[in-house]
Amino acid sequence: MSSVAAVIPMVLMAVGTAVSAYGQIQAGNAAEQAAAYNASIAQQQAAEASQAAKSKAFDLSTQRRTMIGRQVAAFGASGVDVDSGTPLDVMSHTATQYEMDIQNAGIAADQATQSGYEQAQLDLMQGKQAQTAGWINAGASVFGGLGKAAQVFNSPSMNLGGL
Repeated sequence: MSSVAAVIPMVLMAVGTAVSAYGQIQAGNAAEQAAAYNASIAQQQAAEASQAAKSKAFDLSTQRRTMIGRQVAAFGASGVDVDSGTPLDVMSHTATQYEMDIQNAGIAADQATQSGYEQAQLDLMQGKQAQTAGWINAGASVFGGLGKAAQVFNSPSMNLGGL
């Protein structure tokens, strides 16, 4: 075998190993970038959900005032004393129910914020792990390529003719 023909497989192995390692690094970097993007989306969604829940709480507060105002007007139009007895109990119950709904909306806002934050942190962590895996896989490709090159170089059929 001519010395040029003997070296060609070694060069091809080296190029193939380098391309494989580069591809694995790029794949890890791309996965890390995608995870960072997903994290930013999770944070945006959490902020939107939190804002929607806060808006709902505000709307409920407005509805509560309106409803109690209507109850006072209805009881007053009937000639009933709204400051005691059943009318006061009804308005108190209405206020309590609305307040529970308002509190639940606030809890939902907090949960949405926390959930989005946790999802974003998980996405970022997975991205870093993918990036690290890309580098580890690239290293494994390089060492695997070196091992194959050493096998070819040390094989009896490899005769470099004095190279």
